[in-house]
Amino acid sequence: MPVSRPSSVVKRCLCALLWAWSVSAYFLVTYPTRAAQWAQGTTHQLTWEKGLLDGVEGYDVELTRMSRDELVLVARNVPAKPPALNVYLDNLPAGDDYVFVFINSTHGVLQGTSARFEILGAGKGASSDQPTPTKVDNAFTASVTRGANPTAFFATTFPALPWNGAAPRPGIVGAGALLGVVMTVVGGVVGGWWVVV
Repeated sequence: MPVSRPSSVVKRCLCALLWAWSVSAYFLVTYPTRAAQWAQGTTHQLTWEKGLLDGVEGYDVELTRMSRDELVLVARNVPAKPPALNVYLDNLPAGDDYVFVFINSTHGVLQGTSARFEILGAGKGASSDQPTPTKVDNAFTASVTRGANPTAFFATTFPALPWNGAAPRPGIVGAGALLGVVMTVVGGVVGGWWVVV
């Protein structure tokens, strides 16, 4: 007796399930945007959005320029929550090609980057259409008071994160790990069934 192929509804449900699993791990820098101008001698907010089940508890934040081989180590062990970091700038070279880089503190993999933005020269103010720089009250503040020096330490180092994802939390299986195991088993069963049918 011939066995019928899986219906399109099953295929659509399987695709939707796989898509939903993948969106739990995303990272997006929401500010600065492409048109942002940051004046020196002022505290600005760096903000982001991230997936809930990605298992990343903190980042190392770096500042680089697109046109030059320059790197400023801004902050180490920045907690993922709240999703903001106050950044005080002073004594950096002016340029319109700066980008923030977020590195996963656990294993050093690139997590995300901001859009290009402009840092104005000393004594220059942002144009009138720019938002007034504000601090995020419950966020940490990092002070960047020197230009690029790749051999220097981070400008600000925050305390070690209580759990950085390198090892499972004692007695707790993370939701992301559990979801991964379940999806692997379901994928194996559905894949095997698909081949047999």
